[in-house]
Amino acid sequence: MIETKIPDKYQTSIAWGLLVLFGLLILLLIIMPLLDFAANQKGQLLKHYEKLASYQHVIDSSEKYERKYAHIQKNGLDNLFYPQELTSAQVGKELQKQLAIIIQRDKGRLSSSEVLEKVPLADDEDFSYQKVTVKASLQGNVKLLRNLLHQAYRARPFIFIESLSIKPMRALKNTKQLIKADLIISTYWRGGGENNETMD
Repeated sequence: MIETKIPDKYQTSIAWGLLVLFGLLILLLIIMPLLDFAANQKGQLLKHYEKLASYQHVIDSSEKYERKYAHIQKNGLDNLFYPQELTSAQVGKELQKQLAIIIQRDKGRLSSSEVLEKVPLADDEDFSYQKVTVKASLQGNVKLLRNLLHQAYRARPFIFIESLSIKPMRALKNTKQLIKADLIISTYWRGGGENNETMD
């Protein structure tokens, strides 16, 4: 049997080489998988945190809407529509009054205003609410028209602008451009099914 003896000067190099190889094997087989596992766990943890944050947002929103719903259940919808205590004629007058206040505030002029006859409801419509409509003509500047649209959007009870026609008026020297507008606005009254009074 032939024995091979490694010279002493190579033994140290071989030992270091084996040690480096062993370290690489540990790195590839143990440390790298552990690092991948840790990265995956971190990603999963971040996803769970994001889910928790979204759930918390849903819970907060649910509580807010539950409070609003409870308020509506308690107070009804009379803050959104005109209440049953009024008549259809009173609702029409109130709608005309609100329109006049907005126009006067911006130094406009209300040329005409009339409450239109109510249209009979279709058979499948809710008879507990009745539509009240006002047709009006006004004169003023563009700022007046913008404020009118903004106030109608924010108004409670609701005001709906159903149609709007605008024509420029002849401007005098050194005066701002004026416009003439014809519009139809409407609202809803809660007593529609119980009062058949004809509006003025």
